[in-house]
Amino acid sequence: IFTHIFSGNLTTPEGSVFISKSMRTATVTEVEKIFDECSDCQSLYQLANILISDINLPENAKALVKPYLEKAVLALALEPELKLAQKQDLIEKLVCSNASLVSGSVETTALSLLLSEGLGQRTLTCLVGFLATRTTLSTRHIPFLCSAARQHLSFIINHPEIEEAVKIAILIEKMTSLTKRKKEDWANVAPYLLADILNTIISLEQPKVKQMLTSAAYNLLDICVSHSHEYLAANLPTATNEMFKVILQNYRANVKFTGRNV
Repeated sequence: IFTHIFSGNLTTPEGSVFISKSMRTATVTEVEKIFDECSDCQSLYQLANILISDINLPENAKALVKPYLEKAVLALALEPELKLAQKQDLIEKLVCSNASLVSGSVETTALSLLLSEGLGQRTLTCLVGFLATRTTLSTRHIPFLCSAARQHLSFIINHPEIEEAVKIAILIEKMTSLTKRKKEDWANVAPYLLADILNTIISLEQPKVKQMLTSAAYNLLDICVSHSHEYLAANLPTATNEMFKVILQNYRANVKFTGRNV
């Protein structure tokens, strides 16, 4: 069995099909042998990709594979020889799968390692995917998600000229929209994240970026309690506070009572 797996090359469609079929009937010893045979990071990366992408893997096979896949995911997230784009691709598939093959702690550790290695659209896409698909789990990691959002807001400020700034702003808007599904959990941190967004808006000149971040501000105003507005007015820098008054006035006049999801 193992000779066929690796002579068939994990990168080929035939190899992927063979692995998927083999996992459905494999014993613990055979699963362990399959992972052991992937001694280099590229083979391990291909194997992990095949398993994560197999949406029809039976529950018994998932349980069998889980401890080995968890170890592989963390090893790959830490692997210096694996390209950042490959890590982003793997982790995005992992956190966006409807039924995760690994524990929540492994997913969040992998996301944290990814965040520490590189900011940008692809990394933020992974975080937004996690928030979208792990609705309940993500509420236990709100401080981490807020920190990730802040880091990307700083990235926009430091790199306002690049096209990626617009894509990141779009993802920040999507991220804040998703928080509305768990308003009670996000309500306490929403004013602080809103302040970060407002400070970013006033630091930028790109109209499209400012537009998307303003929409993100509206999303957070949807979950902020009223006394949060007073807190912000009292603590924001003068220029930012003046802009906040305009955004809040527009929100109350054109967003809040119309049912629009701006």
